[in-house]
Amino acid sequence: MGDVVEISNQIDAAKKAQAENLAAEGEPLQLADMRVIAARAAHEVNRAWCKHNGDHTQQHWEGCEEWQRQSAIKGVEALIRNPHLTPQQQHSMRRAHKEAEGWTYGEEKDPEAKKHPCMVIWVDLPPEQQVKDLLFQATVRGVIGLPVQA
Repeated sequence: MGDVVEISNQIDAAKKAQAENLAAEGEPLQLADMRVIAARAAHEVNRAWCKHNGDHTQQHWEGCEEWQRQSAIKGVEALIRNPHLTPQQQHSMRRAHKEAEGWTYGEEKDPEAKKHPCMVIWVDLPPEQQVKDLLFQATVRGVIGLPVQA
């Protein structure tokens, strides 16, 4: 139960921080801003899930690599363009995008060598990795207000 509370707190904190930053700049909240808010919230949920599963390598949004932030934002944009996208379809799209960038399968995640253990088809993903995709979509849908998948 503590992990659920932590995830909820991280989502709220991400939304609040982004809104405060925008308010300080005197700008109204735009869809582009909501994409970043949703990506940040989804990233933090992912980080909490990884931590729960013993992976303490994930950094906070501000501390992660730019390619990781851009990947989350692209995931949000894909879901906005196609709200009926399933986690399986989104995984396939992300995998194809990474393959085009030269990423291949590797036992361990290694950004320099462009190796990643999730460079497999959906059914070959371990259950905890499938849950990450489900959590990503649930978080984005909740933040942006997209239809929830049945």
